[in-house]
Amino acid sequence: MPEELNQKKEDFSPEDLAEDIFAGLEAERKTPKETQRLSSSKFSFKRLIIIVLLVIFLLILGYGGYTQWSKFTSLTKIFKSRPKIVPTVISQPAEEAPVGSMPVVKEIDNDKDGLPDREEMSLGTDPQNPDTDNDGLTDKEEVKVYQTDPLNPDTDGDGVLDGQEVRQGFDPINPNPEARLLDLEKEIKKLK
Repeated sequence: MPEELNQKKEDFSPEDLAEDIFAGLEAERKTPKETQRLSSSKFSFKRLIIIVLLVIFLLILGYGGYTQWSKFTSLTKIFKSRPKIVPTVISQPAEEAPVGSMPVVKEIDNDKDGLPDREEMSLGTDPQNPDTDNDGLTDKEEVKVYQTDPLNPDTDGDGVLDGQEVRQGFDPINPNPEARLLDLEKEIKKLK
């Protein structure tokens, strides 16, 4: 090799010069398989990032769905646990009462509002009218459910009839215009 360095440029043919120039490049050039492997590894890395992001997104979406479902089920438990108004049904008449038991006396309810006439007379309501004060709530709903005055159509005095307040979800015994009939958040906190 030292001999070749001492040779002059004129001693080489043009083909030799061209060969020497490109000889170093050929050694550095990568084969198509090596190039394909490098680009596929970059592609695989991009795929991996996309898959990881997709899994994170699905986990977040699943957690959000779970929390919404648990809120929904707790609200349905609240509504299912509310007392239901069930009319009293007398299963056996006084004549068929077992020996030694007290006879069952059927209460008379002429207006079919759920309050017996005897109780309506003690309250001062009309036993012939299911809604004595004509506010949109039956006498029984006012006395047994909402604790409103069955003789006053606007118990809280806010200018809105009791029945209308109940239908809109407002409290008929609280004069505050924003007072809700049932504040779900407070009820949920009571359950915890």
